[in-house]
Amino acid sequence: MNIIKILHYTLGLPPYRTGGLTKYATDLMISQQKMGHEIFLLYPGQINLFGKEKISENKNFKGIWVFELVNPLPVPLRGGVINPTAFMKPLSNQELFKDFLNSINPDVIHVHTLMGIHCEFFDAANNLGIKTVFTTHDYFGICPTVNLFKYDSKACIDYDEGLGCAICNSNSYSLPLIRIMQSHLYKQMKNSSMIKSIRSRRSRVQFSEPNTLQEPHISKPNLLQYRAQYFRELRMYYGDILRKIDLVLYNSSTTKEEYEHYYSLKGKVIPVTSYNIKDNRQVKKYDENSILHITYFGPLEKYKGFFMLCDALKILLDKGVTNWELNVYGNGSEISLKGIAEHVKYHGRYQFNQQGDIFEHSDLVIVPSLWKETFGLVALESLSYGVPIIISKLVGAKDFVQNNDNGFIVEPNAECLTQVFARILNNRNILSKMNNNICSGDFDFSIENHVKRILDTYKYIEKDNSK
Repeated sequence: MNIIKILHYTLGLPPYRTGGLTKYATDLMISQQKMGHEIFLLYPGQINLFGKEKISENKNFKGIWVFELVNPLPVPLRGGVINPTAFMKPLSNQELFKDFLNSINPDVIHVHTLMGIHCEFFDAANNLGIKTVFTTHDYFGICPTVNLFKYDSKACIDYDEGLGCAICNSNSYSLPLIRIMQSHLYKQMKNSSMIKSIRSRRSRVQFSEPNTLQEPHISKPNLLQYRAQYFRELRMYYGDILRKIDLVLYNSSTTKEEYEHYYSLKGKVIPVTSYNIKDNRQVKKYDENSILHITYFGPLEKYKGFFMLCDALKILLDKGVTNWELNVYGNGSEISLKGIAEHVKYHGRYQFNQQGDIFEHSDLVIVPSLWKETFGLVALESLSYGVPIIISKLVGAKDFVQNNDNGFIVEPNAECLTQVFARILNNRNILSKMNNNICSGDFDFSIENHVKRILDTYKYIEKDNSK
């Protein structure tokens, strides 16, 4: 085996950074390192108001060399972009990335997010002839709020020459708040009760009706048009970055379709996975007379379809159908759900070592997202335990679901969900057959097989010297 040097650019490491992107990138790096490859990590770190950009070496992580980009561009996560010009700020230290890349001399750069990194980073890679790949975990290069989901709870299909972005980002995180969230102090305090409370309140404000955007001498319509031009420039900035990348690895056909709606890029679909995805499939028994245990994983947010799911379950109750319960796992405080509260159990955040017990007591997992979710790892986790799923047709992980075979692919609305629930509740044999289909099929989603596929992809990237 040829040993190669791989530089990953991602948001950071757990526990400071969480979520599917962080988990995937971390699992991939650790697996590559265990195979004998030399792995480097660069992440966007703290912002010092009056300092130049620099790259500092951090403590080694499980055999991975870790470097912090100090004074990166802002990292808004899902907080939106209030000032587009700050996200396009030119690099002041023009030799920074060239010197860094020369010092570690990677064979390939694997990018997992466009947040925080300058366009000049990709210029330096191209000038040095280093291969670059980008795995799509969200839509940040297209959508400043990352999920193509508008404030009015509808999927974004047209950014309206920047006007749509100006409206959706009007309640975005301020730059001082983003600087605080990128500080080392915040990293230490992130999981404190005080910070969690502030974050929860700020999230509710961000996804409410856009504010009036009052500024002196500019009416609201004119101000929106004024700000739209900067969002057009931001779109072009990230478009320029994407065109500098040698190969885009789309994590689903859904993601590929959305990116190709805006850009013509060289790419291929390679579904993501994680270290925790093992073949844990078991044949389950479904009793017609037992309560149907429905499981939902994720935040209690509109874009994840949680409230639409609750509406569907309320329709069941209104029809006198009561032999079910909803188990909710994930972030967020308990919500008082009028009409169905006694049928909902909140379990809060869970650890991966609890998955076996959770799926053992799950008859059905639901992924009801209203946004065009790029993947949805929980769907793959569910199938790995033999549990059938109901999945919105907008979710990328539907690539692995055969409708009426190992799960249901549904329109993202309460009426369609209610119809599927009613079918299952009237005939549990449907779930039994699906469980048997899942357990008898092939299973090829291990991190080991995935890493081999990624390494093969690196090998066959051809540099486009005309860029």
